[in-house]
Amino acid sequence: MAGEGKEPPGFGVTAIGRYFIVVSLIPSTVFAAYLLLLLRTGTWSAAGVDLDRAFRNLDLRALASLSVLSIALAIAIHPLQFALIQALEGYWGVSGLGRRLASAGIMRHRRRARALLTRQLDDAMPDDTVGAYDAAIDEPPARSPMAAPDVVARLWSSREAARVGAAYPHRFEDVMPTRFGNVLRRYETIAGHMYGLESITAVTRVMQVAAPRDVEYVQNQRMQMELAARTCVLGLLAAAVTAVLMWTEGWYLLLTLVPYLVAFAAYRGAVVLAHEYGTALAVLIELNRFALYERLRLPRPSSLAAERRSATQLIEILRLDSGGVVNRYDRAQLRYAHPQPARSDSTTPGATATTTPSDPS
Repeated sequence: MAGEGKEPPGFGVTAIGRYFIVVSLIPSTVFAAYLLLLLRTGTWSAAGVDLDRAFRNLDLRALASLSVLSIALAIAIHPLQFALIQALEGYWGVSGLGRRLASAGIMRHRRRARALLTRQLDDAMPDDTVGAYDAAIDEPPARSPMAAPDVVARLWSSREAARVGAAYPHRFEDVMPTRFGNVLRRYETIAGHMYGLESITAVTRVMQVAAPRDVEYVQNQRMQMELAARTCVLGLLAAAVTAVLMWTEGWYLLLTLVPYLVAFAAYRGAVVLAHEYGTALAVLIELNRFALYERLRLPRPSSLAAERRSATQLIEILRLDSGGVVNRYDRAQLRYAHPQPARSDSTTPGATATTTPSDPS
């Protein structure tokens, strides 16, 4: 396959360093700078808050403190990135409070998904009506009833409901407590599904054998999504710190809105980027799934139906969960397609060794 023998993008030391700088160090530096300036305003002091004081007398000591705090914060939070992503998805544990919050969020999003589906179906128009509308779109409403405002509103409402509803999983039992979690769950359930592959189980293996450019694209989308998620979490933390420090400072308490709006915008951006990341994963599986079969020494399927049958058995094995399914391994019909070993042509004295090409099937 292309790029074999080279280090795939996203797995080397350089990529790890870039990931740490973009996802951890930059947001931590901004957060530390905001916290340092907030403390320098003189909050809780007898003189009261003075915003100009935050920018006066910025010396090397302050910059050194900022650098140390930024690096320490980045190193401390970096191992928690996966946990932060899960928290934004809605995985809040099995405690009583976590279950209640998750249940409330799931029911809220189920109602919203059902309302969007109802709106899409109620406002949808027959295909022939839509065709007539498209043909008359440039005509004035007075000459074309198909371009009347109510028809335009119905068509727009139906299409917009379909677009927003595309952020939810196909099944209600897969709905998550948060919008971010619903987008990721949607792509977890549909990426590779048409080929019989389970994305959560297969994608790690596919990334090991995929073309470097495909891996790099997925890593870039993931990096942007996790940067937005980290910014959201640190923005909420900055808002909480601001609220505590400015609680008794009157109108200065409104400063809490600044980091909160940053967190809100970052969260909405993370939702959009989750769509891009999920699409990238789906494309990665589609374009590189046969490379996985080759590395596992499995024959390439001859049809989509055969591929789905093979993939269903393969995923059962790749889940790394043998509890209660060991007997299924014995019933699996997967057959290996090993390349033929090299053989020596010794029929002619002094003949050199030759090799036969491997069987592509």
